[in-house]
Amino acid sequence: MVKKISPHFSFAVLSLSAFLSFNVPAFAGDADVDVYPKPQVVKKSGAGYLAAKDLAVADVSKRPVLKNTFKENKLRPGGVLRIRSERDPQKAEKVFREKKIKSVPGAYYLKISKGGIDITAKDDAGEFYAEQTIARMIDVDGKIGMGEVCDWPDIPFRGSVEGFYGRVWSHEARLSQIRFYGKYKMNTYIYGPKDDPYHGGRWRDLYPAEQAKKLKELADVGRENQVYFTWAIHLGSSFRQNDKENEYKRMEAKFDDMYKLGVRSFAIFFDDFGGADADFHSEACNRAVAWLNKKGDCAPLVLCPNQYNRAWSGGDYLTILGDKLDKSVNVMWTGNSVCADITDEGIRWINDKIKRKAYIWWNWPVVDYCSTSLLLGRTYGLAKENKERYSGFTSNPMDKPEASKIALFGVGDYCWNVDAFDSVTSWKAGIRRLFPKYHDAMQTLANHSSDQGPNGHGYRREESEEFRPVVEKATEEFKTGKISPSTAKKLIAEFEKMQAASETLIAQIPADNPELWLEIEYWVRTLGETGKFGDAAVKFASTKQSDPAKRMALACEAAKYFASRDRTMEMQRQHAKEIGAPHRNPSKLAERVVMPFLNKIFKEEWANTVNVLVGKKSAKGSAGQPALYRAISDVPALANIQAERDKGVVRIAKIHEQIKLEPGQYIGLELPNGIPANYIHIKLDNEGAAKAGTIEVTSDGEKWTKLGVKNGGSEIQTKLDTAKKICAMRFVNRGTKAISFRINLFKFDIPEGSRVNSKAAVQDGDPTSSYAVTGTETFISEEPAKTAYVLTDAPAKNVTIAKEGTKVKVTVKSSKTTPANVFEILWK
Repeated sequence: MVKKISPHFSFAVLSLSAFLSFNVPAFAGDADVDVYPKPQVVKKSGAGYLAAKDLAVADVSKRPVLKNTFKENKLRPGGVLRIRSERDPQKAEKVFREKKIKSVPGAYYLKISKGGIDITAKDDAGEFYAEQTIARMIDVDGKIGMGEVCDWPDIPFRGSVEGFYGRVWSHEARLSQIRFYGKYKMNTYIYGPKDDPYHGGRWRDLYPAEQAKKLKELADVGRENQVYFTWAIHLGSSFRQNDKENEYKRMEAKFDDMYKLGVRSFAIFFDDFGGADADFHSEACNRAVAWLNKKGDCAPLVLCPNQYNRAWSGGDYLTILGDKLDKSVNVMWTGNSVCADITDEGIRWINDKIKRKAYIWWNWPVVDYCSTSLLLGRTYGLAKENKERYSGFTSNPMDKPEASKIALFGVGDYCWNVDAFDSVTSWKAGIRRLFPKYHDAMQTLANHSSDQGPNGHGYRREESEEFRPVVEKATEEFKTGKISPSTAKKLIAEFEKMQAASETLIAQIPADNPELWLEIEYWVRTLGETGKFGDAAVKFASTKQSDPAKRMALACEAAKYFASRDRTMEMQRQHAKEIGAPHRNPSKLAERVVMPFLNKIFKEEWANTVNVLVGKKSAKGSAGQPALYRAISDVPALANIQAERDKGVVRIAKIHEQIKLEPGQYIGLELPNGIPANYIHIKLDNEGAAKAGTIEVTSDGEKWTKLGVKNGGSEIQTKLDTAKKICAMRFVNRGTKAISFRINLFKFDIPEGSRVNSKAAVQDGDPTSSYAVTGTETFISEEPAKTAYVLTDAPAKNVTIAKEGTKVKVTVKSSKTTPANVFEILWK
């Protein structure tokens, strides 16, 4: 068995006593100043406190945690109050028994009195954590409240696993993470970046000297902060099973190299690559355990299995691991799915399979599957019943290390004291502590930036919860035709708060935390633009204005900020490219509660406006304008087929009848300007017809090219390069005989957030679709008209409306730097 040691790898079990102090409000449980993570037991002693400045210089100077806290708070010790440490293990155990302290690594007892501070600790980690508790009190107001603290962690291993796909953390960011973990009593950082070849495909090779130097520093700083730097090796994709013995020797040699760099904690990954070979995985881990046992000072091995969640489990893989793995091996688990809450029933299920306590790899707040999102929400969905059922708990964070600290703060709080964990209180406390200069503004951003949006894993989070009741009331009122003044006032207050928060963060973050700004700039800016759009949309929907010019002015104000928000979101794509992030998507925010409401009232109030100004219009627009998404065919019987868009999919609407294509005839889909296709997928009910047809695509509507596709019986599919801007595709009968079939599926996949840029958009009835004018554009009514109303974000001086015979001409001019969006034109 691997020897279990404290995170400090301290080579001896120590018991320490010393004088520390809490401030009184912390003992009282005031959320503004309470200690985090929450101590197990706090016993207040009267209303007294010690002043940090009264501690003795000699004691503070030799304790790095306290020395750093004094420096950060610009305090100087200058008194005679001593901090005393008890180093007799037997005396420590006696104190633990008397005070009913769970004697586990990291446990400690604090007694703070007029005579000073006493620490009794299980080990070096315990003393370190005791000092952190004192430091967190000093951070509040320089005071340490009198009383006792009996404290220990509920979960042995607590922290993060860098296992995401995306922009890798910098070396400086990893150091910052490790120091942050120590500060809030987490003790684990698992290093497993997907793009590190020396962790994966080139695991046999030594790290280059400069990289090795950085890894050594991570291990050293981990030791200073009582954090295991756990180095992971990924064997799944390249281990040569026909040369096992030599491969195991190479694995051990690599472990030796890492050991020389100061690594004392190791993991083996089999996730995402390779097969579910339980016998091999058990054997590889057991060989690693044998190596670890020889060293004698390493933490237990961690395994990420191939079947790491319940939805992907099958056969006897997990039970074989449970039977054959050395009992010291900790087995990672993501829950009932890849991304999921960690439930009571789910942990019971897996622990029974693997015959040990699960070591959680929680896929929150990772965003590699939802990279338009910034996940700053609270930590929740973790069953308290699992308190005694974990061997470890790690969070897979975002590719944004500084922003990830909000969620990780909550993870650390949960892991230390499961019973006392309060998700909302912890979330808000973390934001106050992490961003003290602008915590109110960060809280506003976090309130509206916490949901993943629709995704392949189906894992969603709450968002805008405190604002939701106001939105729901406004929605009900709007159904009756009017948002009440009192509700409109509450809505506008929140939207103004968003704008103010954005302005504060723009002013404060770049200088205070440049890395954080690099990570979240465009979500911050999108927050402000969302507030502006919300303000304008509510005023448009709640101000009943009969004057056409004033009504259109309100509508144009809302449209202007809708367009500005959209432009800001899109800027994240270029920013991601500039910083080398592989996920280049817009910065979505407030999409679960706020934006659906705003889009609804904007669109419906626009429909009301259309009715007031020009009378009812067709849902497809006026003057015979074509639909933006078109089903196309040269078969006369298919002249009326329709296309429909559902987020990231454009498909031919259901056709119940059998379709017949004579030689040379086709059926297909056409996209509007600005929408590139990235996938084609067709399912027919006739395998022969599927094989007889040909897929052709075009980027300009004129030159058609035959496309090589994957044809699996009656199913045809292929990936498309969005850079080629494929705008249409057709399924053509290039044979000599007619073919007949029914369509089960006929679709393009498109980028979900992509926007139309077609002149047809100005008469489609949708005020959120637009045509971008660069320079000057002219629009002329197709039928006789007297005037026009233009929904645009162009300044009024750049829009002219003039008679052109019996028709009306609208001219829109853009500025030199920004296109002018024309959303709708109404002819009257």
